[in-house]
Amino acid sequence: MRRSVLCLLLLFAVTGIARSLPADAAPGAASATPLPQATGISPIALSLVRSCQMPSEGCNILGLRLGLFQGVHRSLAGLDVCLLSAETDGSLAGLQVAGFSTETRAPSLGIQAAGFFNRSASFTGIQIAGLANRTEGGFRGIQVAAIANFGENLRQMTGLQIALHNTAEMVEGMQLGLVNFATGVVGGQIGLYNRAEIVRGFQIGFANACSVLQGIQIGVGNHTDGTEIDWIPLFNLGF
Repeated sequence: MRRSVLCLLLLFAVTGIARSLPADAAPGAASATPLPQATGISPIALSLVRSCQMPSEGCNILGLRLGLFQGVHRSLAGLDVCLLSAETDGSLAGLQVAGFSTETRAPSLGIQAAGFFNRSASFTGIQIAGLANRTEGGFRGIQVAAIANFGENLRQMTGLQIALHNTAEMVEGMQLGLVNFATGVVGGQIGLYNRAEIVRGFQIGFANACSVLQGIQIGVGNHTDGTEIDWIPLFNLGF
């Protein structure tokens, strides 16, 4: 049993390292920021700031990184704990915790937890932030923030968003907050104000609005484009 668990952990870690290879290793892939030259793999890293680390920033960390002000390496599979800022120029596979912010610049999986801000490329797992979570690509899992979950290019959010303000382009799951915005929803939105272009599911709130409804709206005011009544009280059905 122990041997099976160790094998699974090793496979998980190696997968995380592999996913951090430069973008030109995969046909058709593109990277906004070139990764630093790889300098090997280390089971442990100690960081003061980016310019003062052991080993250097080009190294892949397979194990544990402990940082004071800033920790930045090529990729990390395992546990990452920094007092202020924990970052990877490539991917993360594991747990990343920081007092101020975390950031990954390549598709990652695991858990990010920060006192203020989490930022990632496409991410699978859980993000927990004292202020906001920002995802540049797709997200699959759970995002929890005190203020906002959003992304400049959050095309696909599969799972759950919880914050005062949630934004995504395509939601397959649920948004739970005071204000929720999406282009398309397959699932639901629950909040004070919910807005989407297309809803296949439900909206529950004080005010709900969408262009196309294939489901139900429950609230004080409900709006769907093309109806004779601008705002319908209590509930609205669409097929």
